[in-house]
Formats: sequence, C-alpha cells, structure tokens
Amino acid sequence: MSVVVGGVVAVINFRLLEKTLCKAFLPRDTKGAMGVVLFKYYLRFIATALSLWILVSQELVEPLGLLVGLSVVVVSVIIFGAVKARRLYKEAY
Repeated sequence: MSVVVGGVVAVINFRLLEKTLCKAFLPRDTKGAMGVVLFKYYLRFIATALSLWILVSQELVEPLGLLVGLSVVVVSVIIFGAVKARRLYKEAY
C-alpha cells in the first residue's frame, strides 16, 4: 500500500508540473511566467511535504515503501531517456 501511495503522489506531482509548464510557456504573453511557475512549484512542494509528513507521522504508510513509490517517476524518466538515447545513437551510426 505504501508503494502505491508513493507512486500516486509522484505521478500527481509530475502531472501538475507538466500542466504548469505547458501553461507558462504557451505562445502568449509570457511576462511573469517564471514567477507563476516558481509560486506553483513551492506551493506544490509545501503541499506534498505536508501530506507526506501526515502519512508518515500518523503511521498510515511505511516510509521505505513510500520512498520506493516516490522513486517510480524518476526511474521511469531515466529509463525512458536511456532508451531514447540508445535509439538515437543507433540511428546515427
């Protein structure tokens, strides 16, 4: 259960970051876009830290399982990047 909760938290954070960045860099007026991105980043960071603290302090999840679940997105991005880099390298040679 802890791994699933960690994975859900990580995926939600990743999706919210994607939406924030897409809205900030659309080809419209981008004045203040960096400020909006940073504000939303810190807001999301505080909300995530608070929710993780509550989950761990109330012993609703196991910390090790939560850490594994939170690592899911990072590991997936690294594997995706490695696969794409390998394909590009093969096409180049």
